[in-house]
Amino acid sequence: MAVPDVVWVIAVLWLLLLLAIRVVARRRRWRGIRGPARLRSAGRSGGIEAMSETTRRGFLGLFSLLPFRLRLVRSPRKRYEVPPTLWYENSAGQKWIPPDSFYQTMEGQPEGFIYQHSQFPRQLEESICTREGRLATGHSSWPEDLVAAMAADGYTLSGAILVAAHLCERCMNAAAYDYGLKWGYPRYSESWTKAGTSCEHCGGEYERRVNRAARIPIGSLPNDAG
Repeated sequence: MAVPDVVWVIAVLWLLLLLAIRVVARRRRWRGIRGPARLRSAGRSGGIEAMSETTRRGFLGLFSLLPFRLRLVRSPRKRYEVPPTLWYENSAGQKWIPPDSFYQTMEGQPEGFIYQHSQFPRQLEESICTREGRLATGHSSWPEDLVAAMAADGYTLSGAILVAAHLCERCMNAAAYDYGLKWGYPRYSESWTKAGTSCEHCGGEYERRVNRAARIPIGSLPNDAG
């Protein structure tokens, strides 16, 4: 927007503001004449406060029409630092975050940093318990891009995590292909057949297809010479 255009916009807004002030002032005087005595004796302060509030709302309403209102009215959202998934601490509570090269040689750890901390956000824990206590614990992970695609498709975030974490290899790759991700393979493709996995979501679909194909008479196969 050129500078002259900005000046014209400011001038128009200022005229509209003055017009709003005059309209509010006239309304206050009209109410003071027709209203009860307590409104007439309230003094000018109440009228000025009400006029200021009305003027403020009107000004904000006009200001909200400007294309740059979001940058001026709303403060920018704070960007939080993402904590690491693994780090070491010493007895004083000081933290050391190892660089990527540390995991290749496992060398270079400072002396005294003997307490390893780890947290993995893409890990779902499942526990098997009885009244006597916990019997076993298992963990499963889930792909972040698949969960994000499922959440955008109507799943809740928790529901998408639960579904994705329990998918077998065959179902997970088929789901990734269905959602248009950069990985995965189509359902019933050669890779899908060779995967050899099964879970509660596919419900033994591969086995049913194999058994159904085994029941087809040999003479009815399309490539059968006889």
